[in-house]
Amino acid sequence: MWISEKIPKEAIEHWQGNIKILLNADCGTGKTSFVLNELYEYAREHGWKILYLSNRNLLKKQIELEIVDKQDVFTLFNYQKKEYDYRDIPWADIRQDELAKAINEQYDMVVCDEAHYFFTDSWAGTAPNVMLQTICHLLVIPAIFMTATPPILQRYVPFQDENIFVVKKPPQIEKAYYYSNDEAIERKIDSIPMDEKVIYFGRKTNRLLELKEKYNERCMFVCAESNDNFRKNVDAEKRDYLIENNKFEPQILLTTSALDNGINIEDLQVKHIICDYPDWITVKQCIGRKRFLHADDKINLYIKIDPQMYHGLLTEYKKKLKTMLDYQESDIADFATAYNEIFFKEGFVFTDKYKDIGEKPFLILDSVYYKIRYDIEFFEDIVGHGRTAFVERLCDELGISFKIFRCLEDEFNSIDTAEKLESLIDKILWKEEQKELSQFFKNGLYRLKKDSRCNKLKGINNYLKKIKLDESYEIVSKQGKNPETKKRQTYWTIRRKN
Repeated sequence: MWISEKIPKEAIEHWQGNIKILLNADCGTGKTSFVLNELYEYAREHGWKILYLSNRNLLKKQIELEIVDKQDVFTLFNYQKKEYDYRDIPWADIRQDELAKAINEQYDMVVCDEAHYFFTDSWAGTAPNVMLQTICHLLVIPAIFMTATPPILQRYVPFQDENIFVVKKPPQIEKAYYYSNDEAIERKIDSIPMDEKVIYFGRKTNRLLELKEKYNERCMFVCAESNDNFRKNVDAEKRDYLIENNKFEPQILLTTSALDNGINIEDLQVKHIICDYPDWITVKQCIGRKRFLHADDKINLYIKIDPQMYHGLLTEYKKKLKTMLDYQESDIADFATAYNEIFFKEGFVFTDKYKDIGEKPFLILDSVYYKIRYDIEFFEDIVGHGRTAFVERLCDELGISFKIFRCLEDEFNSIDTAEKLESLIDKILWKEEQKELSQFFKNGLYRLKKDSRCNKLKGINNYLKKIKLDESYEIVSKQGKNPETKKRQTYWTIRRKN
C-alpha cells in the first residue's frame, strides 16, 4: 500500500492553522512521492507555497532533481542551512522567534522530511533543537512530519489520531545474519559473486577507509560533505552518479550514516546490506535505502552485535541524563563547581530569558533530552537480556521474525569444521591427534577462543550439535592398541552419519 491511498483529498482540506500531520510510513511507501505529486497539485491549485526541509545534502540533491519543474510551490532547504541563516543571533530563543516569523510570512506549509532527524542528530549542534522548537511551538501554518521511525517524535509532538497516517512495509529479506567478528564479515564480502552488490553502513569512518583500501577499485566511499577529515576520500563523480541514477557502479558501497536517510537505491544487483550501528532507528533507515522493485527482489542482511558496547552506551547516557537533571535542580554556582563547566559543551544552549535576572544562563536542549531518555529505555531493554537482544528488538521494529537470523560466525565454523572432519574420516586419533583436534575447535574457529568445553569429546560433540553438524558427523571414543606405545589406549574416530 502507498501512503497516498491513506490520505483522501478531504483530509488535506482540513490541514489548516498550526496543525501537525505525521506520515508514519516505512521506507518505499511513497511519502516523498505523495508530497511532490498529490500535495503539489493541491497546493498549486490553492496558491500555496511550501517550505520543504531535508536533513542531508545527498538527500537534498536528489530532491532537487525531482522538483525542477515544481519550484512554483516548493522551496527546498536543509534544516541546518535554514537555522544557520539566523546563527548571528546569539540567543537561541530569539533566533527561534525570528526564524518562525520569516517562515510564517513566506510559506503556507512546511514539510519536514526524515523528521527523526530532530533527535537522531541532536548532538550535532543547536540546529535540530532550534528547528524543532520553531516548527512545533512557533509556526501558525501546517507542518507535515515524514519518517519511518517516529517513536521519539511522537513522544514530543501531540499528534491527533486523525492526523497520523500509517503504512508498514517490512523489508524483503532472503537470509539474515548477526555477527560480532569483523574478520567474519570480510570473509563474507570476499565470497560474494562479482555480479552482486553490497552496501556497508559503518559507524567508524576509519574502518570504512581500511575496507576501501582493501577492495580498491571494487568499491566507493561516501561520507557527509561537512566531514572535513574524510570527505577528500569521496569520489565526487561516483557519488553524483549515485544521486542522479539511484544506483552505484562499483560492487561495494562503503558509507557512513550520511546515506541513511532519504536516498533511494533502485538496483536489482544490490543483494547484501551490512550495518554496524548500535540503534535500531539508524539500522532501519539504512536498510530502507534499498528500494525493492518486485516480489523476488530480496537482500541478505548482516547486523553487527556488540553487547559490551551497548552496556557502555547505557552507562554513558545515564551519566549525561544525571548531568541534565542536576542542572535543573541545582543552584547554578554549585553546579558549575561540581561539573567544572564541562556541561557547557553538550546538551545545553544559551538563552536570553534569564540574562537580566541573574538566573541560569543555559537551557537544556529538548531534542537531546528526549533522545537520551529514549536511548536509556532502549538499552535497558536489551542489556543483560542475552547476546541477541538487540537483533530481537530490531526484528520487532522491522516487522520480521527473529527466526530467520543465523550467526554468521557459526555458519563459517560449520563450513570449516566440516572440511576438517572430512579430512579425518576413518583415521584413528590417539592422544596427540586428539589434542590437535581440540586446539582446532578452541583456536581455529570464530568465537571459540578460551572455550575449555572443547577439550573433551562430549564438549566437541555438543558443539557439532550447535552448528547443526551432528546429523552428518559423530566423533566416537574406542579402545585399541596404540602401535607406538604398544599399549591399549583410548582413541577417537570420526564417522559420517549419512
